[in-house]
Formats: sequence, C-alpha cells, structure tokens
Amino acid sequence: MVNESSGQKSSPTVSSCKLSFELEVCLISIAAGGSSSHQQPIVGILRKRLTGDTWCYKKVCEEVLALAAKDL
Repeated sequence: MVNESSGQKSSPTVSSCKLSFELEVCLISIAAGGSSSHQQPIVGILRKRLTGDTWCYKKVCEEVLALAAKDL
C-alpha cells in the first residue's frame, strides 16, 4: 500500500486483511530424567497460510506466538 499524501509505503493492519490459514496448537509436556516436578509445558504450533497477504499472515503469526508465550 502507498500512502497518497506522503508517498510512503504503509503496511496494512491485521483487522483490514482478508486471510485464510490453518493453525494446529498442542501442549507438550516432557518428563526428563525422571524429575517431573514443575516442568513448564512447551507449546507446539503448526501453521499454514492458505490465501491472503503474506505480511498480514506474518502479523497474525506474531500475535499468536505472543499470546501463546503469555498464557504459559
């Protein structure tokens, strides 16, 4: 996108993009060395963009990763 008044490129906001993608999210607990006390699970995210703008997809993935890290 090009801003008409300044001639600068601006990135589209996530809310204005049409995007189709798949997400598979799973929690993985790993018991290492027989010590299973208070281990934090790992979040696994499989993602695939089906249609839509690449930069919008990147922004959505960043938001999903930030939320996954915040919730654990």
